[in-house]
Amino acid sequence: MKQFLNREMEAHREASEKEIAVMRAVFEKSIEMAYTVFGANAFRRFYPGRQGNPNGYWEKRKLNQALWDTLLYTFSLYEKPQIIPIADRIREEFLNVVTNDLTFITYIASTTDKPDHVRYRAEVWRQRLQGLIGLSGKEPRTFSLALKQQLHEADPTCQICDQRIYDIDDAEIDHIQHYWQGGRTIQENARLAHRYCNRARGARD
Repeated sequence: MKQFLNREMEAHREASEKEIAVMRAVFEKSIEMAYTVFGANAFRRFYPGRQGNPNGYWEKRKLNQALWDTLLYTFSLYEKPQIIPIADRIREEFLNVVTNDLTFITYIASTTDKPDHVRYRAEVWRQRLQGLIGLSGKEPRTFSLALKQQLHEADPTCQICDQRIYDIDDAEIDHIQHYWQGGRTIQENARLAHRYCNRARGARD
């Protein structure tokens, strides 16, 4: 990583004002998209619940360096009209990857500067993001935030453990019939659950 940074600094140490302006514009665009999607939780890690306490929470004390480079890199590949209209779906997809992809979780929790860790995080999230952008006309795997809010307002009870879901970000909509078994992403096949409970159910099934 140090060698990579040294090469980048050397390549751009005599950058022209025009080149600097282009890089600044990309950076500012990516920052704006990150805060449009995640608000105050941009670049913060989400921790799912655990056995005995299924309620999850956002990291409050600090930003996560690994999520900083992952999100800014991937957002830099797109323009605002591609990202902002699907901001809610992107947020839900992000919460899914940081609670279900064990390798991704490990690589944002431990040493963050190993090249293979950086590449894995970037590629996994890039593929997820591209999948959302390329969904036009297709039924998505993830349910909408609007439906999650509707279900939470109607009954904030986890349909797996029967305990209250206090934070809507700690809730996810579970396919009653699994998606991989042909279950559709429609309200009739949806139920509200803690992220932890849904993951635990998936591990058992």
